Amino acid sequence: MKIGFIGAGKVGTSFGKFLINKGFNVVGYSSRGKTNLENTVKFTNTKKFSSVDLINECDLIFLTVNDDSIKSVLDESIMSFEKLVNKTFIHMSGAHSSRLLMNAYEKGAKVYSLHPLQSVSSIENAVKDFSNSVFSIETINEEIDENIQKILDILKSYFKIDSDKKAIYHMAASVFSNYLNTLMDFGLELTSSLDIDKKFAFEAMKPLIYSSLKNIENNGVENSLTGPLSRGDVNTIKTHLKTYEENNKNFEEFYRFMGLRTMDYIEKNGILDETKIDELRNTLEEK
Repeated sequence: MKIGFIGAGKVGTSFGKFLINKGFNVVGYSSRGKTNLENTVKFTNTKKFSSVDLINECDLIFLTVNDDSIKSVLDESIMSFEKLVNKTFIHMSGAHSSRLLMNAYEKGAKVYSLHPLQSVSSIENAVKDFSNSVFSIETINEEIDENIQKILDILKSYFKIDSDKKAIYHMAASVFSNYLNTLMDFGLELTSSLDIDKKFAFEAMKPLIYSSLKNIENNGVENSLTGPLSRGDVNTIKTHLKTYEENNKNFEEFYRFMGLRTMDYIEKNGILDETKIDELRNTLEEK
């Protein structure tokens, strides 16, 4: 089985190297970016191809270009092919389903989306991180073929997802990853208002952050909430809101929103009685 990549960015380069390290035959890359292509083939010790030559040469073709370009790059690459039987195309977008590769599918190819639940900021780190990453696999084919299964077998873990649920899956991944940054930034803005250096503040809060994650890991998310809302401390919440009104007005709306969302969590998991929940909600909603 010969594998090729159209797209020589961080994801394609790191995943190609990961497959090479696992014994797969990655023959080369095609890319519009000449510098990226040169760096990638050197890093992976593979060859440069045109997209058409790469498709002719390979059995599995990964499309690792940016999400908005996947369809147009595929369509341009397969334009000269009348049939693509015995070819497999895979994109690695979290947001889009394999339907994005429909034009290849209609020419006889098998199509998939394979997505790592992993952020790729560094090529070298990603090559290592993929060994411990969980992947999602999605396809409009009736079943997963033998060649794709060989790749799945070397992953730590994977799960299948329906094509029409791909956007929900990606939204969930964004909440876990991207919005965690938003929460960290929110907390650090507050500590900055106390003239505490952000780097020091993060180091100071890190044990609290890690212990919260550990509680979720050990006890489940439904049994891990701590803090004033979980205890029903109405006066503490009122003190927080008074502080926002006086010192951090810009953050008050976000605090109220997150507090009310937490009240939904508290109600769902039966953490407080209905009377206390109503009192806390009213406090968070009053302006």
